[in-house]
Amino acid sequence: MLLIIAIALLVWGLIYIGPGKRVVLVFAVGLGIVGAANIVGKSGLLQAFGDEISGRQYAEVRVATDPENAAVFVDGKTVGRTPTTVTVVRAQATPYRVMADEPYDDYDLYKPFEGVLNVTSERESISVWLERTTAEEQAAQRQRAEEERRRAAEAAEQRRREAEQAAQRRRIANAVFIIENWSWGRSYDNYIVEGQVTNNTDAVIRHAKALIEFYDSAGTFLSSDWTYLDFTTLAPRQSTPFKAYADYNPLYKSARLHILVDNRPMTTIRRQEIE
Repeated sequence: MLLIIAIALLVWGLIYIGPGKRVVLVFAVGLGIVGAANIVGKSGLLQAFGDEISGRQYAEVRVATDPENAAVFVDGKTVGRTPTTVTVVRAQATPYRVMADEPYDDYDLYKPFEGVLNVTSERESISVWLERTTAEEQAAQRQRAEEERRRAAEAAEQRRREAEQAAQRRRIANAVFIIENWSWGRSYDNYIVEGQVTNNTDAVIRHAKALIEFYDSAGTFLSSDWTYLDFTTLAPRQSTPFKAYADYNPLYKSARLHILVDNRPMTTIRRQEIE
């Protein structure tokens, strides 16, 4: 009603507007907007107004299935699980679909049911019996499920390998030095630590050191020693040997090698990890 009054006032303002009367038109337009917003804001009133004009009428359909708890779709939209009641337009063909709540992951125990609702009364009820799948259909579904799992596992493994390869490429690219080889062992009253490293960058590196840390059987740090690399200046991709001596200690059970530049440890990677 408010919308009709607003429209009437708007028309009146358009017809009789003249100099000095523009405020009437503004008032009419504002009232019309408020009225329209009020009607739209009330749930169902606008739809009911359109239905009254078009002559649409609705019906309630009670849907039951065997087995129960089946999902019901009307016009492609989920409306609930059985038993449930759906609302459709009367005397209008409305497609619907019913799917059972399947107990197994590998195959469907029941076939979906598809039909058309064409209701003429205000309330109706329908019962849907969901047909079981055959043993052959179930076997085929299980085979497809197994094939899908196999492909998914292969895809996951491929992604894992690619991620590892990408991480390896980053490690190689980020490594300042490649440790070609190194070892440590006792020689009389000393330990001898020797090996070879390669400058893995595109820059010249000067005065790099080899730092060796010694640990006991429990992995506790005991002591360290260091030496400069044999080549004090390393060109890009150039290799150099090194050799260090440390006093013998029977508690030394393991050792770790670090390469330092300006007394800062550099990232390293072993040659075996690259190849």
